[in-house]
Amino acid sequence: MDTRTLAVLVAVLASCSGPRPRAEVISVAPSPVPGHQRVTLALRNEGPGHGDVEVEVTLTAPTGRTLRERRTIELTDHMQRDLVVDIPAPPDTYIASASAKYPD
Repeated sequence: MDTRTLAVLVAVLASCSGPRPRAEVISVAPSPVPGHQRVTLALRNEGPGHGDVEVEVTLTAPTGRTLRERRTIELTDHMQRDLVVDIPAPPDTYIASASAKYPD
């Protein structure tokens, strides 16, 4: 296989690899929706691919109780966006975490 063919093959495979998502929690606060907590995330695609990404947000109360919410979000190449997730939860002081992955 010559160098040019190999370069084209590598470029095609890289474009089919899908997104490389990353989620970071920006804030947790009571939601304007009664009985909910609002989590704001920064969601980024750190790669050149595009596709649907599974985002999971977890709220943990001081008692250890955890609440989870999942969303599917479409990301294009190198896209960055904020995502707001309202999670049904009683009033409390929560710590939030988030993960994002491209399904295999």
